[in-house]
Amino acid sequence: MLTRFVKTQLIIFTIASVVGLGAMVFVYLQAPVLLGIGRIAVTLQLPSTGGLYQFSNVTYRGIEVGKVTDVRPT
Repeated sequence: MLTRFVKTQLIIFTIASVVGLGAMVFVYLQAPVLLGIGRIAVTLQLPSTGGLYQFSNVTYRGIEVGKVTDVRPT
C-alpha cells in the first residue's frame, strides 16, 4: 500500500515528466517555426537564378537562415 506522501511524489513526478517531455518535443520540432512565428517572407526578382532552385538552403555567412520555397520565370 502506498502512503499519501509517496502518491503525492508520484503525481508530482508524472506532471513534471509530462511537462518536460512536452517542452522537449516543442523545441525539437521547432514548433514556433512550424506555426509561422518569427518567419519573414522575402520575394526577389533576379535576372537569372544563378543556380538557385526550389528547396535549396539560404545561408548568411555560413549559417542556414531559410529555404527557397518557389522559383518561377517572370
